[in-house]
Amino acid sequence: MNEQDIINLATEYLEKDGVAFVKPGTIRKLKPNSNTYLSPGHIIKADENTYEVIFLKPEALDPNVAVIDPPDVRVLVNTKTKKVNWIYQM
Repeated sequence: MNEQDIINLATEYLEKDGVAFVKPGTIRKLKPNSNTYLSPGHIIKADENTYEVIFLKPEALDPNVAVIDPPDVRVLVNTKTKKVNWIYQM
């Protein structure tokens, strides 16, 4: 699976859930055995197939909006299982 395939999986997931985001996304490979906090009480351990995909929120590009926190939406994509998980940010 190449980088574009990973971004496409993340895009499909966000669009299906009606989440607003700006393309293109960026990809970051996670270190195997690192823990990622998904939501309260839900932590996932990354493996060699786990990537984080980050998209800006549209509001982050709006010059009329002073601050948006967080400025992006993030998901984890597992290239082996093709499972996508939302990363909860506060």
